[in-house]
Amino acid sequence: MYRNERRQNTWSVWRQGDDGNRFLIEAGLSEDVAKQKVAEFELHGHKQLYWATQSH
Repeated sequence: MYRNERRQNTWSVWRQGDDGNRFLIEAGLSEDVAKQKVAEFELHGHKQLYWATQSH
């Protein structure tokens, strides 16, 4: 894997439940894939909060 590819695949998807606990769902994703996964989780209509973050 090239250095540029590694930088692009540094996004993670997180979930926070209604109890406030945060959990890593998946890491090592591209920005597009991470944001798509967040959108898919949000479609389920659960009380959890989902978001994507970029690792530095």
